[in-house]
Amino acid sequence: MARGTAADGGVPESYAELVRALSERLSAAPDDQAVWEVYSETERLIALMRFRLGHETPGRFAKLPAASETDGLVARARALLAQAAGEIARGDALGSIATLREARNHLRGYLTQKRRGPRGTGRAAGT
Repeated sequence: MARGTAADGGVPESYAELVRALSERLSAAPDDQAVWEVYSETERLIALMRFRLGHETPGRFAKLPAASETDGLVARARALLAQAAGEIARGDALGSIATLREARNHLRGYLTQKRRGPRGTGRAAGT
């Protein structure tokens, strides 16, 4: 059996259902709070999976994806989360970590753009 499946002590199969549920939370125009919660849970899952699998990678700076429309970032993150759920279900836990990271980066890009406001002007003083 492939490394990372529940049978060999890797990632529990329930993780696939959890990732699938995160993907579904991003459907139908989620609010910023829902996006933040999915981002946070995705980050937590990445850390848990890395710990369970004993998989460490050197730190790398990832460039956030640029999009003129923030909704495109959420839609792409949703698709990536669904893809990661399938990878976990097939036993490709290591591959799913990279997919989850990409989804997380899209969500981070969305939250960063929302924080900056229209035209990247930044937040108002004192906020």
